[in-house]
Amino acid sequence: MTTPFYYITIIASISGIGGAGMFFAANGKMVMLDVPRDMYGIASGTNRTIGNIGILLSFIIAIVVSSMAIPRSVAFQIFVGSSTLTPSLMLPFVNSLHMAFRASLALIAWQ
Repeated sequence: MTTPFYYITIIASISGIGGAGMFFAANGKMVMLDVPRDMYGIASGTNRTIGNIGILLSFIIAIVVSSMAIPRSVAFQIFVGSSTLTPSLMLPFVNSLHMAFRASLALIAWQ
């Protein structure tokens, strides 16, 4: 099973423009509006650090939850791109990713 390179490029571009391009810029601007000028560097650095921690935590949740359905070593290899799923592990892996998305949604809703 292969995905054409042009398809990956299109999807990644849409994600970059819509997710990162529109959200991070607007979010950063809103944060900076309430910060005194002499604190811009600290506020910007803190904002991006917290954003990066959130991204990292989402990967951790996905790996931990998916490794409950398939062997942990296989889950790690899948996420770093050094292996592919066997047909017998495909459905459990996809179901575990759905569970990871639900866990992430629950954390977002909890806030």
